[in-house]
Amino acid sequence: MRAAVPLHRLLLALCLLLPAAAPARAQLDTDRPDLAESPGAVAPHSLQLEAGWTRQHLGGSAVGGLALDTVGELLLRYGFLPGWEARVEWPTWHRRTDPGPRPYDLGFERRASSGFGGLGMGVKRELPSPHPRVEAGVIATALLPVGEPEFGGGDGGASLVFAASLETAAADLCANVGAGVAGGMGTAIATVAAGRDLASRLGAFAEVAWMDEGGASASFAGMGLTWRASPALQFDGRGGVTFAGGESETLFGFGMARKW
Repeated sequence: MRAAVPLHRLLLALCLLLPAAAPARAQLDTDRPDLAESPGAVAPHSLQLEAGWTRQHLGGSAVGGLALDTVGELLLRYGFLPGWEARVEWPTWHRRTDPGPRPYDLGFERRASSGFGGLGMGVKRELPSPHPRVEAGVIATALLPVGEPEFGGGDGGASLVFAASLETAAADLCANVGAGVAGGMGTAIATVAAGRDLASRLGAFAEVAWMDEGGASASFAGMGLTWRASPALQFDGRGGVTFAGGESETLFGFGMARKW
């Protein structure tokens, strides 16, 4: 935990040295539902809330296996200067349900544990763009030592993510590369996502990702839909599969984003 604080300060200092970005756009630009963070910052003096629910099933089956629900997934984004936003990742509530042997027969009962994950606080810096169709940004986050260690809390850490996007005639492309420290272990992530409009308010996306935590790596493939109810309100649904250690894990979820 002691190493995490100096790392976060170094990441923040690097962001401060970067040149100013162009003013952020006024329309809704979300970091969910895919794993990739968007490079753009919310407009100055705008507040954006993003939240959702996800269910994961270990072993690729919803029957008889371990299930994990995450409720909240709350991200608050506030634009305090052009090209700058403050971010708070509020602790998400987790509920893990797994089968266990009954003491007196060969059947199974469901055992559950629950608790809150960690709290993240950080900043996003939107970088100057070399072209109107290209965007880039840097996100620095400090993970505070709160929440249950079983659900990713308790130890603290820090992360730095570089995000870039490219708008093409066929689709909007977004990629992330990031690294950090969590619970005393090194972490890394790389994601690529592609999205396009299917109708005036309906969009679709697909993504692939690679993740590593302390030498244990996993890959992910997913897709989903977004529906923009208004210029400041969006709903989403997604699903995907994670492959790690010879096992697969399916997930699906729903969420929303609201801007003021």
